[in-house]
Amino acid sequence: MEDGGLKFYLKMNNRISKQDFIKDLVRETKGALLYKNEILVDKNEKGILKKGVKLLCNKYKPKSVLEVGFGLGYTAQEFQDYEIESHTIIEPHPTIYARAVEWANQFPNRYIKVIERFFQDYETDEKFDIVYDDRKDMVYYNDEFIRSDEPFRRWIKTYVKRGGIVAGYARELEEIKEFDNGFFFEIDGKKYRQPLIFKDN
Repeated sequence: MEDGGLKFYLKMNNRISKQDFIKDLVRETKGALLYKNEILVDKNEKGILKKGVKLLCNKYKPKSVLEVGFGLGYTAQEFQDYEIESHTIIEPHPTIYARAVEWANQFPNRYIKVIERFFQDYETDEKFDIVYDDRKDMVYYNDEFIRSDEPFRRWIKTYVKRGGIVAGYARELEEIKEFDNGFFFEIDGKKYRQPLIFKDN
């Protein structure tokens, strides 16, 4: 999946198969959520992730969100704190999926749908105000995915309503190589960037 140089997620040097990813264990430590020795979520980034989503919601006022990857639920909780009307979460790893279901059950009166699937295999006619992609990119690009041969930028935008946006997780400026749209914010005097692609671009 080539995307014109724009990537919203981390890459592993050695990719793995879908089957290996699903069967291997993830574990939570004091500082991170780990898959083997790879950091899926760094707990030190909690404040950055949450502020990026809070500003995103305040700026674009979404009613529906498709969130790709659950992790430790930092961004999912921020979307719920904003009280969005519809929240769909795609998570392929069974352990993290179970955690996401347990988290969603705290909100019996909210519309939260958790789906155990790889994003590249997710098909729906539903369109969302925001697609928030905070995966760690670990699996082979072409591993019998339904959408493995489509350019990333093109297919991810098919889930977005007209006027909607695709967003990645906020990160430090030195980690940023290229952007289309987005905004800056600061925490403790340090500048971060919330990356975006607009549907109509």
